[in-house]
Amino acid sequence: MKAFDNEVVELASYQLRDVVGALFEMWEKERDEDDGPPTWEEFEEAFMANFIPEEDWEAKATEFEQLKQGNKSVQEYYMEFIRLAKHAPHMVKTEKAKICRFVGGLAYHIKDTTLAAAVGMEAFSSVVGFAKHLEKDRQLRREEKELNKKARTTGRFNGTSSGGGKDSFNKESLAPAQFSHQSGGGSSFRRTQSNGNQFRQNQKFRTSSSHSQNHAE
Repeated sequence: MKAFDNEVVELASYQLRDVVGALFEMWEKERDEDDGPPTWEEFEEAFMANFIPEEDWEAKATEFEQLKQGNKSVQEYYMEFIRLAKHAPHMVKTEKAKICRFVGGLAYHIKDTTLAAAVGMEAFSSVVGFAKHLEKDRQLRREEKELNKKARTTGRFNGTSSGGGKDSFNKESLAPAQFSHQSGGGSSFRRTQSNGNQFRQNQKFRTSSSHSQNHAE
């Protein structure tokens, strides 16, 4: 008979339940009476140590010790933090220790503010929530700043283009008329001057001719 996926999961869980039960009984017998009531975190550590090779466990513990947010979002950093924390339980035994390690790995732009806020917080989840909210707020401010900058740049560009075009149009429209007027005025002046000179020469010629005729008589 072919089992569906959910049936396979249930079967695996049932079989693993026996293994976990046997391991828990063995682990509980090995505990000292002074250790107090067993906790889930302690048993999880023992369970993982039983199934994960020691060298892999140590490698994961080192990875957790060096974990930084980097370019990851707070949510991505948080998920990685939770995944690796189980390999270094000695670093997160208390809420304060967990908060200290988490804040220490945050990116610089939200680390200081979160650290200051964490002083008055006792729950790890509260610190994580604050860091997420702070990151979102910073992102919104960045986007708003970029939009305002883009709007100002676009406004200056449009204003310069419009004004420059208008000035160019006026200069180009007026220049030919002014040039034509100046050129025409200069030509008229030269023609008037030339005609005046020729008139005086003709007048002088007539006067000379009249004197010559009088002497001849």
